[in-house]
Amino acid sequence: MCRFLLGCVTVLMISFFLPCWVNADTVILQSGQKIEGKILERTELRVTVDIKGAPQTFFLGEIATIDGKKVEPFQDKNAGKPQRK
Repeated sequence: MCRFLLGCVTVLMISFFLPCWVNADTVILQSGQKIEGKILERTELRVTVDIKGAPQTFFLGEIATIDGKKVEPFQDKNAGKPQRK
């Protein structure tokens, strides 16, 4: 009976903490700092990450990789071109 109870508690603990690990995104900054959290928003200029309940925003120029994929800062295709009126 004690083994059964211990097994049930173990399964419950694993299932409780597993979603935290599964949903985590990994952001590596240019400085080498590793940030783990859930990406809340990603735009052409910045990424907002929920880090332990506190959202923090990083500009793409500060980020080297997100989940192992290289991040390129947004470059405006119309930069330097004359604007039409």
